[in-house]
Amino acid sequence: MNAMSTCHVQADTALGPLRMRIPLPPHPRKVPGRFDNLDVAAAVARCEPLLCELERWLQTPLDPAPVHACLPAAAGVEMTLTDSSLAPPATTCRLPWAALRCRPLPQRLLGPQAQWPSMRGELELARYEAAPAARSALSVGAMLLLPQAFHPAWVVHLHCADENACIDAEHAMNDGNLRLLAPLHDALPAHAEWRVVLDISLDVPIPWALGWQACPLALPTRPGRARLIGPDAKPWVEGTIVPALQGAALWIERCCDDHEDAECIESAMACDFANA
Repeated sequence: MNAMSTCHVQADTALGPLRMRIPLPPHPRKVPGRFDNLDVAAAVARCEPLLCELERWLQTPLDPAPVHACLPAAAGVEMTLTDSSLAPPATTCRLPWAALRCRPLPQRLLGPQAQWPSMRGELELARYEAAPAARSALSVGAMLLLPQAFHPAWVVHLHCADENACIDAEHAMNDGNLRLLAPLHDALPAHAEWRVVLDISLDVPIPWALGWQACPLALPTRPGRARLIGPDAKPWVEGTIVPALQGAALWIERCCDDHEDAECIESAMACDFANA
């Protein structure tokens, strides 16, 4: 057995299955990639400190059983252990989303002992129930005010499409950081409104998204490039976020003319204004 051999075990819980991938040490008398139940039992025993932490967190006993590596894993988040006092280094543990959103993990699993992935998030800076301006006003050089930026706290939303979830945060114009207001929760209603979004996706650390870390999340660029997205989910204009009065605005630098039927869209905007 070589150093890269691993075994897979799974424990079922009321909040979803917990899957572990445990590295197996090399054995000179065994065929690489082949192992038996005794090998699995020994591997699970080396993860006992980790299992104890998880049992306290889930408030239920865990009974991991071997599963085939090809068995699809349930939706969740996979952390990688680096602390040999918890489990063999490079052990991975996929935790169910339902459990992660219910209660915070033990501190021992939030420090450098565990590596967590990031989610991809789209940052929504403003949302309008109707067209924010007439088509003729959305021209190069114009300024589109962002209403939420004029509130004492500029509340923005991070949309994580892969998890169908959303994060609420406060955007600080002075340092460009995001401060968490509400951790990961069910996504807002379907995007039927007009929205201004940052034109790059953000890497959102899982511990921050779930409210386990209080430090602000820094934006990668400042000032940020952004675009206005219409109800057709296509970009209308693009530009740069700039300070405006006591808030912020999208300074339009480019108009997007890739809509299939401009007349229908003009009509849609007219209806928006008529219904406003």
